[in-house]
Amino acid sequence: MGSSTEEDDELRAKIEHVKFKMQKARARGDAAKVEKYKRKIAGWQAQLADEVGPGEDGLPAGWIKKETDDGRTYYVDTIKETTSWELPGCEAAPPGTIEASGNRKSLLIGINYPGSSAELRGCINDVSRMKELIVSRGFPDGSDKMRVLTDDGCNDGDPTCEAIVEGIAWLVEGAETGDCLFFHYSGHGGQMRDTDCAEDDGFDETLIPCDYQSAGQIPDDLLWKELVNKVPEGVRLTAIMDCCHSGTGLDLPFKFQMGRGWSVDDDPGFSPGDVQMFSGCMDSQTSADCVAGGVAGGAMTNAFLAVLSAHDDGDLQYHDLMDALHTELKRKRMSQKPQLSSSQKFELADRAFSLSDGVLGNGNAHLGRPPRQPGFKKRPNTAGAAPMGGLPIEEFLAVMNGGDGGDALVGKLLQLGISLASNSF
Repeated sequence: MGSSTEEDDELRAKIEHVKFKMQKARARGDAAKVEKYKRKIAGWQAQLADEVGPGEDGLPAGWIKKETDDGRTYYVDTIKETTSWELPGCEAAPPGTIEASGNRKSLLIGINYPGSSAELRGCINDVSRMKELIVSRGFPDGSDKMRVLTDDGCNDGDPTCEAIVEGIAWLVEGAETGDCLFFHYSGHGGQMRDTDCAEDDGFDETLIPCDYQSAGQIPDDLLWKELVNKVPEGVRLTAIMDCCHSGTGLDLPFKFQMGRGWSVDDDPGFSPGDVQMFSGCMDSQTSADCVAGGVAGGAMTNAFLAVLSAHDDGDLQYHDLMDALHTELKRKRMSQKPQLSSSQKFELADRAFSLSDGVLGNGNAHLGRPPRQPGFKKRPNTAGAAPMGGLPIEEFLAVMNGGDGGDALVGKLLQLGISLASNSF
């Protein structure tokens, strides 16, 4: 049964008001309130859908069909204010598997920031140990197939902003069907204000190069554009991000939630390649370092290496791998939650994890981001909160490193909703 415009407007106003309250709760780190507000919003959206009734041409309630300037069809949910290339329940069939070519290439980045207030201990160790693992899994270590950037005067140069961006371009250059790529970053991660309001929390996640004071940070928007979106169809990229605020560090459209399955970003960027990212924590969390076997390193890298070293390549299903990573971090008494995001949707229980085999073809019917609608409200920047708790980057990194004045600054970050692990990156 249809409702009056006045009643619809009242429901929409309630939804917008609670969305704003939810953003403030997220900024405070109040997860219970966030979930409470999500349930309220979902209930009102369902009520609004019932009152609006079915859309035109048999579309679900609140949905309308549109076309891009180049003639591609997409759909708009006017109730949840999202756009999609596909209608719910009409997604493309799962992609098929492509035989690996045997061609493998890798980029490894470890940044300890020596001599600075941001100095870390274990990031170069992480890279050294990760290199051993992937070489044992068939990745060549010649200079034409592997590039290692560390700030200790060794390997292939310093991990400056320019060198990292150049390394990313080198990694994807010339990739062809069946190739397998690997990207590992261990160092500080941060946040920047999201100027295009595409991020749920209002912030872009960033990598922090060794020359961040002069060159700035590397945002996830750039990583998606220059790395993810340039991985061709039929090429696999495995990425490991061991740094703070890394949950959506590559802006991949599908995010796996333990016990819930895949969720799709409200502003998804679809790409043709087979890209998965394992990150050390959620966007709102920091990522800890630890000592394993007397060697300092990142908690996520240590967990990943511990799990994979105990199994042959392809022995673990993705679901088992995620369970094992959670278990390993809990065993080390780490509060951070490892995350899995992907460019393609697949069944975790049916796919074996391999660094160099089982490449998925493209299952995304359309590529790029569905157009935004004029008049849609942009996502608020976490109700006025500032990235990294509003601290200058030097102070923020000092907190992550346990520097001077840490107690007061840590308290401020916790108050602003940044979940801290001890000895964080």
